[in-house]
Amino acid sequence: MKKYIFLLAGISIFAFGVSAAHAQFAAGDRVWTTATLNVRSFPSTASGTVLGTQPAGALGNIVSGPVSGSGYTWWNVNYDNPPDGWSVGSYLEKVVTSSIAHCGDVNKDGQPNIFDLNIIIDVAFNNGSSTYVTDVNGSGATDVFDVNDEINYLFSGGPEPTGCVTVVNMPPVINSFTGPTSVYINTINYWQVAVTDPEGGLITNSVSWGASGTLMTYDPNVPSGQIRSYPQSYTTPGNYTITLRATDSGGLTTSANKLVTVLAATNQPPVINSFTGPTSLTVGQSGTWYANATDPEGANLSYYFYWDGACSTGSGCNGNVNSGATTNASHAFSTTGSHTILFNVFDGAGGSDSRSVTVNVSASSTTPVSPKIYPTKTIAPVLNQAYPSASYSASALQSIQLQLNNIAEQLKLLLLQL
Repeated sequence: MKKYIFLLAGISIFAFGVSAAHAQFAAGDRVWTTATLNVRSFPSTASGTVLGTQPAGALGNIVSGPVSGSGYTWWNVNYDNPPDGWSVGSYLEKVVTSSIAHCGDVNKDGQPNIFDLNIIIDVAFNNGSSTYVTDVNGSGATDVFDVNDEINYLFSGGPEPTGCVTVVNMPPVINSFTGPTSVYINTINYWQVAVTDPEGGLITNSVSWGASGTLMTYDPNVPSGQIRSYPQSYTTPGNYTITLRATDSGGLTTSANKLVTVLAATNQPPVINSFTGPTSLTVGQSGTWYANATDPEGANLSYYFYWDGACSTGSGCNGNVNSGATTNASHAFSTTGSHTILFNVFDGAGGSDSRSVTVNVSASSTTPVSPKIYPTKTIAPVLNQAYPSASYSASALQSIQLQLNNIAEQLKLLLLQL
């Protein structure tokens, strides 16, 4: 008959002591960094050379200290990874671990029993493979001693084996927490967060926004290192403290704060995007100028074109236009010289913008043609000759034809002189 022993399996508990700003450590204490931390050759910001940095969550052992310098308390730390040296104690925390052994429950089903013993026997004597911790006495091998320890624990009331290797749970590390420091009311803004779990586990992010708008954003099961973006809109002006809390699956929490100033809504003035047209003309020559303006709030705009400071209503130099639309006006100057064209735009809420351009006006390049004066020409008297109505002989008609031909030739000569 198989004997089953049901015991309440202990759960490993790992906790980190929270140090005060001037935490006291002892030589040999295990510590970890709460933020990216400089490592110096000497306990001073003035004379100590920066040998490098340790990332947040780095582990090390206290060598000596404390030493006061440059307004800080310093500790000499032998880190697991270089560089080693002096670091400010306010960014160091002591690793404090406590555990209740649970090595008897090798298959982690909550019940140290015959099944756990079978797994150990299979690995120790039958070349079985297992992902469970079957080296219960910590000797480095699963062997008869592990079986004996397990049997003694399960069936003889012996102590639970305590040789299992445990892993210290490190708190999550906030890699980045960014976002605007000043915003306007009733506008949605975003804050970006990236948190890493040293063990690669899932993170639960919670963001407290303060007294206005959404009180809390809760985001569970975030993969380690993933960037998350959280929106928020405030309805009341003031200063608010945004608090991010990142919690790992072991219950350890890291937090960070960020201050945001919420401003009352204010009118934004319109902006002239472009103002183009000719920069040189002649007297009397008409030119056309084009202007484009936008209003940040999308309001309709009123505009004015000033020709040397003048704009007459009804002359086409002013009007209304939609935000983002292009308008134009034309004008001709009557005098030479330098003339200024000013374009003004208004949003109706006190906001305005202006742009100007200088136009050089020169004299007309067209030369007037003076009328040509011709001398008085006297056509032969024959032109004034009258021919009475009568019957003419053939010789008389021939004479008249010759006179008419003569008149025609004189007219041709006269036209050539015009």
